[in-house]
Amino acid sequence: MNGDDDHYVEFRKLYPNLTEEEAIEAADNLDAYLETIIAIYEDLRNDSGRYQQFLALTDSISGGYTDPVNSSPT
Repeated sequence: MNGDDDHYVEFRKLYPNLTEEEAIEAADNLDAYLETIIAIYEDLRNDSGRYQQFLALTDSISGGYTDPVNSSPT
């Protein structure tokens, strides 16, 4: 990570009182979190059984999940 990274720049705007080191660490943590979420989603998408379990779980919790990849426009 460097000071030119988009997340770093946004953290500096949102949290101007963070030190440079804190802003870099926060941006790095966000990048790592997003990479993890994407990896989990891709893993689920590649295993249809687990993906169906995911859809059933999210449906029961939130009242439904619309798959942005396979949903048809309304």
